[in-house]
Amino acid sequence: DFNAPNAKFVLATLGEATKEEGGTKGKITQAQLAVDGKKNKEFKGNVATVFSNPFCHGGSGNSHYGGNAETYMDVGEEMGRSMVELLKSK
Repeated sequence: DFNAPNAKFVLATLGEATKEEGGTKGKITQAQLAVDGKKNKEFKGNVATVFSNPFCHGGSGNSHYGGNAETYMDVGEEMGRSMVELLKSK
């Protein structure tokens, strides 16, 4: 839509879901992890996925992480680091 096939993109997974989780959350998390350019050559150099579960400090997606701002800061910092790495790649 934006005519930018090489645009850099960072995705954060569902925070409350683990990699081993089943059900819908597990399927969504696995799909999000699958588009990481380190694992999927189609997206190498322009897509990074941050597994956000380790950065969560309470609550769930339905309660917005219990209002814990540290969660948002930690996930955002990791997404920023991932974007910097993408911008370094050619």
